[in-house]
Amino acid sequence: MLASLYVVFFSVIGYGFGQLFFGTFSWVATVCALSALGSVFGAAVCAGKDWCRWALAALALIALACVCLETIDYYRNLDIPGNNFAWEMRAPFVFCLIFIGGVHIYGQLHRPNTSLERTRER
Repeated sequence: MLASLYVVFFSVIGYGFGQLFFGTFSWVATVCALSALGSVFGAAVCAGKDWCRWALAALALIALACVCLETIDYYRNLDIPGNNFAWEMRAPFVFCLIFIGGVHIYGQLHRPNTSLERTRER
């Protein structure tokens, strides 16, 4: 839950508001924010659907790839001494995306045994 809240916060504030505040538009940042939000909010839509968990894990992977592309672009073209690319906010975002993607994959591969639910007394 906390990882999902941080992903939503950083996607909206870090990527969305950041583009509006600085007056720039980046396809990579937009795709990163939308795929990260999709991986979080899609979990509610995909509850109980097996095929959907792989799509949510793929969205988290796309968001991670976009962070990698932004990092490469920053350190090749925009590196300024003393500027650390906001890793204090970006690193938890990356870890939360890895966690969310892992939860979707783990949930697909290791589904709980629901056969015991049928044997309960009513």
